[in-house]
Amino acid sequence: HHQVGLLLKPAAADGSVPQTIKRFHFHNNMSGDGGGKAIAQMLANPQMACLTDLRFSGTRAGRDASLAVASALKNNSMITKLDLADNAFFKEGGEALAVAIKTMPNLRHLSLRDGSLENGAVVALGHAIAAVCPPLVHLDLSGNELGADPEDEGEDGCVENSAAFA
Repeated sequence: HHQVGLLLKPAAADGSVPQTIKRFHFHNNMSGDGGGKAIAQMLANPQMACLTDLRFSGTRAGRDASLAVASALKNNSMITKLDLADNAFFKEGGEALAVAIKTMPNLRHLSLRDGSLENGAVVALGHAIAAVCPPLVHLDLSGNELGADPEDEGEDGCVENSAAFA
């Protein structure tokens, strides 16, 4: 995972990162927590503010690294496409993503498939999406262990009335 950190070292002698990166795909490489933390450090750099397309999926980043990435995304308000599938966000990471999404008024594509999200995180994400973004073109929450409160379910197991996104 040290190699990921070397790859993402600042390019200029003054320590800055080029401001021209608009699309960054870092997926299916099994970089784990080391890769996730290196990506989070890169995303936290204000010079990455022009990023519009981020694919950070299939990395096997654990809870801490996924939370670091989610928290760093609040600096990236230009994002239109965000693929964070197959990472481990849980409640804390999902809530940090909700904070970041509130800063992304141009977001149109969001994939959190297999993100280990929990119900509370999905509610926070729903509120963030509804409050800030124009309608998304794509939203993928598949593969998360989500369930309705048993009191909200009808006999067929469908949610009768949920204010999760109201």
